[in-house]
Parts: sequence; structure tokens; C-alpha cells
Amino acid sequence: MNSSSRHKALLLTIAALLLTNLVTLYFYSKQEPCDGKQMRQERKGRMREFLQHEVGFTETQLSRFDSISDAQMKEIEPEMLAFRKSRRQIMSELGNKAFSDSAIIDAAGKLSGNQEEMEIRMLRNMRDWRAICTEEQLPRFDTGFYKVMGRKKEQNK
Repeated sequence: MNSSSRHKALLLTIAALLLTNLVTLYFYSKQEPCDGKQMRQERKGRMREFLQHEVGFTETQLSRFDSISDAQMKEIEPEMLAFRKSRRQIMSELGNKAFSDSAIIDAAGKLSGNQEEMEIRMLRNMRDWRAICTEEQLPRFDTGFYKVMGRKKEQNK
């Protein structure tokens, strides 16, 4: 293969890669951004439906759920902001340390600690919702709440 043919092949490869990147960028820009507040509202709506239709909550119980849930959301918002800030800091440190094995292990440990705190908070919130149940409703809550907590995509599987 002469040098002219090699240059043409190289230019063709670069053009194909550039086109692929542009198409990928286009599709990523078309996707709607993930809105944490919207996702939490959708999850609350699914939980409310579950509590009303499957557990059998009364209007009074639903009102208590709404009050507790709204207070929990207000309380968790600053924690979520701090969690995101901490995550960015951890990732920045990882990049500054050139993704060494020790930096990766350190970052994973910090991230899992943050995640554990958020999971504990979520489970305590569910405990508060469970406390609204009557004795007859507890078994229905206990056997069904986990089906509602997943994201919409996970529920369709």
C-alpha cells in the first residue's frame, strides 16, 4: 500500500470516528436530564398509590404519609446536595491521583460510605411510613413496599 492510500485510509477512519462521536453527542443532548426532585415525586406518587390501593390506607393515613414524606424531602435535600458535592470532590481527587489502585480503593470506600448513609436514611423513612399502618395493614406493607421503591424502568422488567 503506498503512502497516498494509507493517508486516504487514515483520513477515512478519522472521518468515521468523528461522525460516530457527533451522532453520539447528538443522542446524548436529546435525552432529558435526570431530575432528582421529579424522580422523588414520581416515587412518592407510586408509594402513595400502593398505600392507598394495596395496603388500604384511609384518607387520614394518606394525609399523614404526605406530611411525613414532605418533611423527609425537605430534610434530605441539603444532604443530597452535600452528597453530590462530596462525590465530585472524590472524583476530582481520583483524577488528580491518576487513577492509581490505591486512589480507586480510597474513592470506592468513600463513595460506598456516602451511599450507605443515603440507604440508611431511605430505610428509616420507610420505617416512618410503616408506623402509620394498622396491624391489619402491616403484612401487606411488608410484602409489597419493595416493589414500589424501584425506578420505573426496573418495574417494567
